[in-house]
Amino acid sequence: MKHYLIIDSNRNTICKIEKTLQNLEGFHSLKPTSSRQRAMDQILTEQPDVVFLNMDGVIDQPLGFALELHLYDISMPHFIGVSNNEDQVYQAMKHGFYDYLLTPICKTEIRKSLLRYQKTFRKSPELVCLKSYKDYHFLDTSEIRFLKADNNTTDFHMVNGEIITAFKTLKTYEDQLPGHFKRIHKSYIINTSKVTRIDFGKALCRLANIETSIPFSKKFKDNIDVIHRSLCKASYRSST
Repeated sequence: MKHYLIIDSNRNTICKIEKTLQNLEGFHSLKPTSSRQRAMDQILTEQPDVVFLNMDGVIDQPLGFALELHLYDISMPHFIGVSNNEDQVYQAMKHGFYDYLLTPICKTEIRKSLLRYQKTFRKSPELVCLKSYKDYHFLDTSEIRFLKADNNTTDFHMVNGEIITAFKTLKTYEDQLPGHFKRIHKSYIINTSKVTRIDFGKALCRLANIETSIPFSKKFKDNIDVIHRSLCKASYRSST
């Protein structure tokens, strides 16, 4: 899911952007703002992927605002300038803006801009390699539900129901997998994007589309807390 923020005070512009992106799969709006301080706080805490920035004085020095973000350890958003004239197009592009839209804003131009964005920044699948002698088996990590240790081997449980056995320990793959894979038990690593329920009373996690729950242990409670906070944050975003 890509999150976007609109920094603008014009309700027509805001509504047109939001209505257009409602029809594009994979985009979710953060609460629009016309306050420089609130916009800065939202970007630093929420780290949206795309920011629509009004260039016509809604906030002071909009180009300086975008430039300031490079001082902080965040994933930089892609800025799309919004203005009633082309005067700042050149400077915006020099400052790394992805696009520049003219008002009165056109739904077609919004849609074209975001479709180009999706094509340009579409992520390649993240892969993990299961190596056995001269045999290399590459798995798309998005297709993995969870990993289960079995003595000195590891079983990869896939979303299609397949179980693939690798002849290495769970610890080996804990260090190789993307950050959204968390170890929650000595015998389990889960794909946190598949979590649908956490039962703290019974110390169990429920994953999408499987009946069996995955246990978690006190040793890995910190990882469970991270998963819980992340899911609560995602739930808050979807309800605002």
